[in-house]
Order: sequence, then C-alpha cells, then structure tokens
Amino acid sequence: MKCYRIREEGRVCFVMESRLGRIDKNYSVELGSLSLKIYLNDGSEMELVLLMDEETYALFEMRWERFHVSDEIFFDFGEFQ
Repeated sequence: MKCYRIREEGRVCFVMESRLGRIDKNYSVELGSLSLKIYLNDGSEMELVLLMDEETYALFEMRWERFHVSDEIFFDFGEFQ
C-alpha cells in the first residue's frame, strides 16, 4: 500500500492510500507554485502550496509518475516543501 508523507504546520503527516479519495494538482507558471488539494475518504481536505520553478516542477512530475507506476511505497512531499 502506498503512503504520502506531508509536512504540515510543523508536523509530519502520513496519509495512507486507503484513506485517500483523490489529489488535484494545479501548477501556476506565473506564481511559480504547485497547489495540491488532497481529499480524504472521511470528507476532510488538506491543501499544500509548494513554491517551485518550472524545472523543479518537471522533476516533481517525473517523480510523481514514477511513484504511481512503480512498487515504491512512500512519496515524500517534503522533498519539495
């Protein structure tokens, strides 16, 4: 089972795939930021805004795609926070 590691308000959260509804991503070139809205199965939501340039965003997307097609267990948003 996959797990997402998120730093939020000075703490580290782990979101297991079984708790996850979906994740909406939106990258803004103008703002240089990636907004992620995380919807959990219990109806709660989390929102992350990661500041990154286009090159870093390309690395994020490559890492994101690799995570979803591989047998990797953890995706660490902290790498980009």
